[in-house]
Amino acid sequence: MMRIITHLRTFCRNNGYDPVPVDVNQIVRDCFILISAQLKSNGIKIEMDLCKDGYMVLADANELEQVFINLITNARDAMAGAADPCLSIRSAVQGDTILVEFHDNGSGIPDSVAEHIFDPFFTTKEVGKGTGLGLSISHGIIQKHGGSIKAANDDGAVFSIVLPLEGKQSRSISAKHATAMKRQAA
Repeated sequence: MMRIITHLRTFCRNNGYDPVPVDVNQIVRDCFILISAQLKSNGIKIEMDLCKDGYMVLADANELEQVFINLITNARDAMAGAADPCLSIRSAVQGDTILVEFHDNGSGIPDSVAEHIFDPFFTTKEVGKGTGLGLSISHGIIQKHGGSIKAANDDGAVFSIVLPLEGKQSRSISAKHATAMKRQAA
């Protein structure tokens, strides 16, 4: 109980964007402090295949956790009624980036929805069940961290997040900041 309360206190703090080196795998594991009971009560099996720990990204841990929890809860909703609901989460280092994938065995993303999935206020959930902001906000958070997020179908929905590893990201953020400062000075 204390572990959950302590984690909730940390998760709910909003001190602005304060990127620090964080281990993405640890953030994935931290999500389950808040949501594992919900998944268990829905009979959802979790499979994790995370790369070796220690690969760091420059990020706001609370914001990344918000993105991951959003993807996990969307997967939970998409698997409602599935025979053997399963969410697979994997991470892998690819050059100067780390890939984090969330793959559910739900109904997948209809083609008519795919092009709008990250649009603000776009939702496929019934009235009162969703605002259509979760994926839009998640998209913005990942972009702010110098990464990308995409959605695809593969026997269910697959959400893939790519984030630059710590050294690569700080250079890319610094370059963006320098460009913004030049624009302001002009």
